[in-house]
Amino acid sequence: MKNNDDKKFYAEILQAVQGYVSDKLSIPVSELTKENIKEKLVAVGIENSETENITDLLNTCEYAQFAPTDEESAPENIYKKASEIITNLEKQI
Repeated sequence: MKNNDDKKFYAEILQAVQGYVSDKLSIPVSELTKENIKEKLVAVGIENSETENITDLLNTCEYAQFAPTDEESAPENIYKKASEIITNLEKQI
């Protein structure tokens, strides 16, 4: 983010959130899909709104690597959103 390399930033956030969820929910990397993430989160009792937030964040990061983003998808906002999601998951799991 500090280097203004947005594509790399979004790729790193995507990888970090996927890695966190993979480790936390014991999902093998080979099975790491948004659908599997959502199913596992629901199975452990994570609120539906939180599963939607994670899916939205993953979608935004995937899209932002290849297309221009709007203000809501600015790196600072995405970083904040990813931090909030991880904090909320820690509280719920």
